[in-house]
Amino acid sequence: MSSSIKKLLRPVVHKFLGQGGAAKLYEKRLFLISNLKAKMGSSSLGGKIVQLFTSDFKLEQKAMSQGIRVHMKKSNNLGQLRRNIHRIEKGLTMQPRRAVFGKDYIQDAVRLFSDLNDSIDESTRYWCLDVLTRYFEVVTDSSELIESARQAFKKLPVQSQEARDRMSVPFKRTGEPNVPFEEFKAFVHRRRSVRWFDAPMPVELIRKAVNVASQAPSACNRQPYEFVYVQQPELCLSVLKLAKGTGGFSENVPGVIVVVGDQSNFNMYHDRHLIYIDSSLASMQLMLTVESLGYASCPINWPEDDKANKKLNQLLDLPEYKRAIMLIAVGHESPTSEVPYSAKKPAEVLLREIL
Repeated sequence: MSSSIKKLLRPVVHKFLGQGGAAKLYEKRLFLISNLKAKMGSSSLGGKIVQLFTSDFKLEQKAMSQGIRVHMKKSNNLGQLRRNIHRIEKGLTMQPRRAVFGKDYIQDAVRLFSDLNDSIDESTRYWCLDVLTRYFEVVTDSSELIESARQAFKKLPVQSQEARDRMSVPFKRTGEPNVPFEEFKAFVHRRRSVRWFDAPMPVELIRKAVNVASQAPSACNRQPYEFVYVQQPELCLSVLKLAKGTGGFSENVPGVIVVVGDQSNFNMYHDRHLIYIDSSLASMQLMLTVESLGYASCPINWPEDDKANKKLNQLLDLPEYKRAIMLIAVGHESPTSEVPYSAKKPAEVLLREIL
């Protein structure tokens, strides 16, 4: 049913059924449609038919397709460079380490590092430099492929930078964690989803939180996400109102972080879920860091809604291959704020043990 017909029918339904009756009818309609889709989609043929007549999953597919196109067009792809360097790192840490490894991607790694050297941040540049230097130190293979990569690496201008101890290479962890379990547990229990604030979180503290969040693991260290911090009042409210579940408190939020996934980091459809996995790992660390800095947060579900996604991308000037994963409201907690108790499932329910 088109949106224009829905708009015409809505007041009629409300008039005859009342607001409560209309809401129940809407829920019943959603249930019936979802149930029908589930039954049809449980078979291979039925699933194809459902996809023909609904927009479910099409938004994700379009974003992934656009991302792959951008990835393939970019000869200088930062995501691919980070992946190659991380694969070399893993080869360096193998036990026992192979005498020769990385033949399939070492030339590409050196080429990308050369092409991107002037445009990447200092931390990434030193990491690439250190790992590649260590690689050519330990791999003594004199084959034409590796020797060609070695000579290309030696010619890079970055090699002439002032000498320094190489720090961005595989290392052995030492010592014990200095956060006792009971203290960490109490801290995690303290973090709750707060919806009532009295002041925004300063941007310099947001930067600190993002730096800690960036330490979260991600597949091949590509980190296919970014955080967009919106504190401008009108834009913040517009973003929050696009999400579902913010009714009643969106006007009170002084700042929102939009967690954005970037599908241009990948060239295969089977990697389409990595933006959700990697950004979620980082987002949890972000919220814990916000808590440690004396501020509060609330993760907000983002709907799989074509109109909402398009509107948000317009508001934030994002290309189609970048998708909102979630929103995170942040700010200083109001002294009058209360939070839901939200009982959590215990390990007895969540954990299945196969010993």
